[in-house]
Amino acid sequence: MKCSLRPLALVVALSAAVVGCRSDSMSGTQSSALGTRTYANMLPYITKSLTPTLAEERFGFPDAKQTTGTIVLIYNVEEQKKVSLGFPGPGQTISFATLTAPGGSQTPIPIGD
Repeated sequence: MKCSLRPLALVVALSAAVVGCRSDSMSGTQSSALGTRTYANMLPYITKSLTPTLAEERFGFPDAKQTTGTIVLIYNVEEQKKVSLGFPGPGQTISFATLTAPGGSQTPIPIGD
């Protein structure tokens, strides 16, 4: 009986693709200082002095990042919500913050002093 390795190679390739997929749950690297990333434990640190570098130090690497024009760091939090932090530039302080619900509705996050 002659056996072909092609089907086996296809199964291995598809398995690797599935294992490498990112889920919509928290997949950014969380900061050990913050513990579990939730909206409630991020809120006290969303202040007027927050910069992109400081955000990544406090909250870990973002789950998504937009760098064209305004820098937006997006963090997945509980219940499939997302916290978006906007900065005018790399070394500049925060200009906006929003909480996005799973359905897409957005609520402004107050920026503390």
